[in-house]
Amino acid sequence: MRSTETTEYIISEAETALNASIPDPKLHRVRDVAPNKAMVCLSFRLPEETCKDYKVNHNTPLTNAD
Repeated sequence: MRSTETTEYIISEAETALNASIPDPKLHRVRDVAPNKAMVCLSFRLPEETCKDYKVNHNTPLTNAD
């Protein structure tokens, strides 16, 4: 977390990555990692909608992307 980033910004970024709203997020500062930069922990229950419409084809083997 940079000194210019807010709690709301971090939660918003996580919600964008999940493509879902995070109910009751808990964010706390873990430690300072550099001047004007902190490590934070964002805890939340995974929203159910992040798992919906997720399809897995068990007949297709996983491949290495190299």
